[in-house]
Amino acid sequence: MKVLVIGDACRDVYIYGSTDRKNPEAAAPLLNNTMSKVQDGMAANVANNLIALGAEVHTILPPEPWSEKERYIDARHGTQLLRVDYDRPCDPLGQLPDVSAYDAVVVSDYDKGFVSHEILRELDGKIQLFVDTKKRWLYNLQRAWVKVNEREHELIDMPPKHLIATLGNRGSMFEGQHAPAVPIEVVDPCGAGDTYLSAFAWHMVREPDNVMGAMGFANRAAAVTCQHRGTYAPKLEEIHR
Repeated sequence: MKVLVIGDACRDVYIYGSTDRKNPEAAAPLLNNTMSKVQDGMAANVANNLIALGAEVHTILPPEPWSEKERYIDARHGTQLLRVDYDRPCDPLGQLPDVSAYDAVVVSDYDKGFVSHEILRELDGKIQLFVDTKKRWLYNLQRAWVKVNEREHELIDMPPKHLIATLGNRGSMFEGQHAPAVPIEVVDPCGAGDTYLSAFAWHMVREPDNVMGAMGFANRAAAVTCQHRGTYAPKLEEIHR
């Protein structure tokens, strides 16, 4: 399976520390930094998830430096104390390459400016297209599979033809059909949407007529990710376990 991933990208930075000391300057935690970890986020994380499933993946991402999301975490309790975002604007993607050699294109669009409506329209109907987007006007997408979360679903003004909504611990929904979630104890939901998109696309490329099967597979994959701290790319054996 050969997949092209297009979209916004970021670095997820996790700064762990202890909060044993009181902050003498303000009524806020004092974090004594003990460890930092940097992971790929957004479309870069989608690419990592598809690779973990065995796909051959090529990417079109914004030039670096990418945006950063810094999360400050109490290492003892695993509690996130603060998130700081450093958004770096980028120019929109111009001309698309030839996509005829790919089995699918997966777009991770956080609406940071890299992915335009024009690019989505150009891809729609040309190839199997899977989109996760924060855009609200999507009526022009008639063949793409579009995945949004529950909050984004409520905000969409003009929905596409094929719209899937993820519902957190309730699973996911498509045209009134519900795929239940796997009951788990959530450690960290970060990156679960990226995993869902990747797993759904991977399954649909293999079985294009089995939408409910793809949704169930994506639910199980996202559940694995939610049991890890930070972004995570589960392998097939973990999903089927």
